[in-house]
Amino acid sequence: MRFAAFLAVVALARTVGAQALVTSTAVRLRADASTDAAIDSVLPAGTRLRLVSDTSRGEFFRVQVADRPDRSGWVSGRYVIARVQPIA
Repeated sequence: MRFAAFLAVVALARTVGAQALVTSTAVRLRADASTDAAIDSVLPAGTRLRLVSDTSRGEFFRVQVADRPDRSGWVSGRYVIARVQPIA
């Protein structure tokens, strides 16, 4: 069952417009989809994001900070998880 839930989260995370959360202590918001790219800022755990796009392999996601749409950049896919809303 855990594997099925993991696949559902991965599928949702690749959906443009999906909401996501920073899961590590902090994640670097970068200017480009590379660990060599300039760091624009550091986002704390729990920061809400909107997924804008991803790289072809899903290693990095272009995101907007949910409460600051003017703040955007790239984050590693290792440190974000799709936000799953409960069904009402």
